[in-house]
Amino acid sequence: MARDLAFFPPLFTLIGFLVWIVITGWQRRQRLKLEMDFNTRLLDGLGSVKDFSEFLRTDAGAQFMTTLTTESPVQAPQERILWAMQSGIVLLALGGGLLAVARHFAGRVEYDAFFALSLIAMSLGLGLVISSVASHRLASSLGVLRAAR
Repeated sequence: MARDLAFFPPLFTLIGFLVWIVITGWQRRQRLKLEMDFNTRLLDGLGSVKDFSEFLRTDAGAQFMTTLTTESPVQAPQERILWAMQSGIVLLALGGGLLAVARHFAGRVEYDAFFALSLIAMSLGLGLVISSVASHRLASSLGVLRAAR
């Protein structure tokens, strides 16, 4: 009986992770939509090029242009490389956990499913880690990381 219950913690972890991904994606989309609506209304409120020019000369106008032209921290190369490395490590750990669960079910039907899931998770994790290392080396050699600082 207890052996059958070992299936539930990884399942609930997976469901929680998927819910987290959906919610953060929705929040990001909503934030971008609000920013776009605000910027559109602000630009519509400026009737002429002269009004726009005067607006840009103010501190608020300069800050507005900075937010439009500055790369957001999420899009910085260091952040993307770090995200790939973190995700890769988490997927490697998930794959290792699934492999341990698969060994628990050795000789049973569930073994194949957990073993396949562990291989998929570990392959994805290893791919992300290798990708982040390659991206870091390539970005360093091209000088992208120095320019982003």
